[in-house]
Amino acid sequence: MSDPNVITTPASAAPQPTKSNRPLLLTVIILSAVVLIGIVAIVWTLIASQVTANQQYEEKVALRDAGLSAFEDATSACNISGTAPVSDGGETLALEGKGKKDFDGLPFERTQCVLTALGAPSRVTTLMGETRALDGRQLDSWDRPYGSIDVTWTYHPDAGLDALLTLQLDPALKALDEK
Repeated sequence: MSDPNVITTPASAAPQPTKSNRPLLLTVIILSAVVLIGIVAIVWTLIASQVTANQQYEEKVALRDAGLSAFEDATSACNISGTAPVSDGGETLALEGKGKKDFDGLPFERTQCVLTALGAPSRVTTLMGETRALDGRQLDSWDRPYGSIDVTWTYHPDAGLDALLTLQLDPALKALDEK
C-alpha cells in the first residue's frame, strides 16, 4: 500500500523552475526582447531613410522640371508662346522687341510680363527701360530655386529691345539627368 503522506508526481510532468534558475530565465527573456527591439529599430531606420532619400530625389526632379519649363510657362502666361521661341531643351528664350521699324516684335509690356513671371527683380526691367542704343549689350542675372537666369539685352529705337534669357540650372539638378 502506499503511504498517504508521500506525494508522487507523474513522470511526464514538466519540472518547475527552481528559485536558482528563475533570474537566468528572466535575463534571457529581457535580452531577447532588447535584441528584437534593436533589430526592429534598425530595420525601421533603414526603411525611413530610403523613403526620405526617394522623396528628396523626387523633389529635386520636380524642381529641375520646373526650371526647364519656366520659359514655356512664362511665355504661355503672357500669351506670347508663338512669338517668343524657347530652345535648347527649355534653357534659352529669345524675346524680340517692337521698334519704330520692327513692327512684328513684342511690346515692352509683354517683355515685362515674361520677366515678372520668371521672378526677375524690378532692377532688371528698370535697367532695360533705361537702356540706350549707345549702351551696347547689357547683362544681368537673378537666382531662382532651380538655379539662376541670365539675361542679355540690347536696345535700338528702330529694332526695339531684344533680350536673350538663359537658364543656368543648378549643377545638382542638372546631374539628375546623368543618373
